[in-house]
Amino acid sequence: MPSNANLDAFAALLPLGLITDEQHDAVLAHPGFPTLAPLPSPAHALDWMQQQGLIDPVASHVLRIQLDRRVERNELDRGTRDEAVEVAEQAEALHRLGERGIVREAVLALHADGRLDAEARDEALERVPVSGAAPDPEAAHAWLDPEPFEALVLQGLVDAPRLAAARAHPEYASLPKPPTPAHAYAWMRLRGLLPAENEDQDALIERIVATHGDSMAEDAEDTLDESDELLEAGALGLSHAVVQALRDDSLLDAEDLEEALPWVPLVSDQRADPATALAWLVTDGWLEEERFEAIAARVEAEPAFVGADERRQIIAQARERIAAENASSKVMARKRSTGLRSPRWLGVIAVIAMVGAAGAYLWKLNALPACNSDLARRELDGLVSSTSNDERLRSEPGVEARVSALHEIGFLKADKVRGCLATLSRDGKTETIGFTIGSNSGGLSGDTVVRGAEAAIVEARFGALDAEGRPQHNAEPVGRLALADALREGVDNLEARMRAPKNLQERLRALREAPLMAIDPDPRLPLTEVEPAGACQAGDGQQQVCPVVMVYDDRRLGALGGVRPSNAASLPLRAEITLAPDDTGIWRVAGDFERSFAMAVVEARLTKQGVSDAALGPLELPEPPPPPPTLVMPKLPPPKTR
Repeated sequence: MPSNANLDAFAALLPLGLITDEQHDAVLAHPGFPTLAPLPSPAHALDWMQQQGLIDPVASHVLRIQLDRRVERNELDRGTRDEAVEVAEQAEALHRLGERGIVREAVLALHADGRLDAEARDEALERVPVSGAAPDPEAAHAWLDPEPFEALVLQGLVDAPRLAAARAHPEYASLPKPPTPAHAYAWMRLRGLLPAENEDQDALIERIVATHGDSMAEDAEDTLDESDELLEAGALGLSHAVVQALRDDSLLDAEDLEEALPWVPLVSDQRADPATALAWLVTDGWLEEERFEAIAARVEAEPAFVGADERRQIIAQARERIAAENASSKVMARKRSTGLRSPRWLGVIAVIAMVGAAGAYLWKLNALPACNSDLARRELDGLVSSTSNDERLRSEPGVEARVSALHEIGFLKADKVRGCLATLSRDGKTETIGFTIGSNSGGLSGDTVVRGAEAAIVEARFGALDAEGRPQHNAEPVGRLALADALREGVDNLEARMRAPKNLQERLRALREAPLMAIDPDPRLPLTEVEPAGACQAGDGQQQVCPVVMVYDDRRLGALGGVRPSNAASLPLRAEITLAPDDTGIWRVAGDFERSFAMAVVEARLTKQGVSDAALGPLELPEPPPPPPTLVMPKLPPPKTR
């Protein structure tokens, strides 16, 4: 009989909207369900269903877009949406492990061989799928207890070729054993073995989230933060060799050494003197002051012999530096209490001195300010003010607007543009807004420009980039440009129908005034933005069904379904559009495009106006107008013949 935990795991997927009732019933009827191993979480249940072919795999970024549409239609609350995305991302991570044979049976084999104790086994079973490819105990062991350099590959910070290059470096063979992946990463940074795009750590983490999931991204973020600290220590001349020298001089014992080594880099291009190293260990908290005083008391009590005076001098100098640093810390604390900005400690200056021209070069590669930088926040505050030129973000006079939670979605490397989101709070409501950071020249020089953007476009355009910072979704086989052309043509035709004259008199007037009416009074495109939101799927015959995010000029189209156009200049739309090539190979909208597009417009307007779908009623589009009247010339008598 299946365990209650398994029943609960599958049932938990239902309220999240990840499976249907029919799919849940299919699980209960599956022949493998009664003997299914215990499932630690709903994510394990979702992964198992995908492996058994009970549901089609859906990428988490595509699911995110689908769930966002349900949130906008008030079919799903934001908290449930976030929980569903988290479960889907965890299932993706489990699936990737299963493809490598890192599965339940592999973990049990390691335990049977005595390579994992019971506690480690139980912890591992919660992190691996119940099934997948053929069990591979060695792969499972390497994943559970990876060598630090290999852990960088697992975390998504480096790829296999980059790891091979690191191992081929002349210094690699003589390196001390890295205590953590951060030590390995800091060494690769120090020796210039990392790609330039890794310098943009926010974008790097976003890519890891997309490809490896949130859990692995958290490990990668810890590695990045720790490597920053290690490099700062290395800039002061700290390294394993320097700390080991303190042990060799009897200024540290074996326990002190074991405590200190994880906090200093493997190597450094500088070498701190013993007094500086000892003082740093104390002031940074890796060696307690009481322990330092005990060491000092022992050294000062040593009888005079070779080296004793030198050690006493090291202790005296270290004590002076510790006292100076403590005094400096008190001054900085007072400045913080009075609102003055406290300077960074010597480590920052040393880091700048160490990287020199190399740092300047890396800065040029990605010189744009971060999404949460002071400049971005200042510019965004201006965009949401009552004097802003941006109609989408401008606030009403007297309404206080505040932006928060500024964060990066992705970095388009070719265009050198960051896509960012933020939370806008005003008039008692909150909403997600988008903005981009780029250069007014499109290059490395030029002034930085912060522009408002639709959040839906930012998520679609910047949220699914590959490792090279290029869009993963290009509407193949249709193509980006062909998709945009087809959509704009389809919208133009729909607008023409909505503006079509309704009676014979108006149609006759239209014929007379055709040259004047051919000029659109609003020269802007009807769709100001078109962005593929996922991969196109094959439809009937040559048709392709493509998920798209569009920004539509909402003041151009008349009322649909009883809902008036929005006062805003633009309206973000999400839809799945069917396209097909014509006889000449040009892609054009097909299927029930007009109804799909019009419904997307109505749904977006309802979302802005806070109206439920129930208040809408059936959508009515005008019937195609009858063809214009043909002018029948009177039949003339035949000419007279002489």
